[in-house]
Amino acid sequence: MEASIKIENLTSKPFSFSSGVHQGDPLSATVFNLILHWVMRKLNLRGDISLKLKQIYADDVALLARAPKALKEIFHKLQNEATLVGLNINEDKTKYMQIKRSGTKDITHLKIDNFAFENVENFNYLGSILNADNKMNIEIAERIVTGNKAYYANAKLIKSKFLKRNTKMKIYKTILRPVITYSSETWTLTAKDENNL
Repeated sequence: MEASIKIENLTSKPFSFSSGVHQGDPLSATVFNLILHWVMRKLNLRGDISLKLKQIYADDVALLARAPKALKEIFHKLQNEATLVGLNINEDKTKYMQIKRSGTKDITHLKIDNFAFENVENFNYLGSILNADNKMNIEIAERIVTGNKAYYANAKLIKSKFLKRNTKMKIYKTILRPVITYSSETWTLTAKDENNL
């Protein structure tokens, strides 16, 4: 394999190398992210947002499309570009969710070539629970459970007679409230949801 080093507008002469960074090396995560972002840029999904879209964060990639045909097209591009740099798509960790405004949902798995992706009603993406019906009750219930865990993990501090009320409010505002309200800016709440919170 050959590589070059680029600093600003200057690129070094290509040089050969035979091994990469080892797993667990602090540099490996950085190199992985650089390669994955390069692959995603190569997909060149600019154009009509109504057809296809990609979202990437660390090693989580979300592909969105309005039709199965567009999704399969985007998947093939991703698979081809990823294979060129030695990345593989993990079929077991890849999920498929279909969202429809009305009508029946196709509950079969999505088949693309040799892959069969599991069709799910909801899944956890970047700490938030997404569901096919776009209902927030599952996410809110999970936030309440997580908030309770955070409360009981800090119960000794909150109940301590040695801490002033002002200090306890800081604990609440910096530890508990962010856990409960994580991603709340994306929620669409009903009156019942608001009452539960």
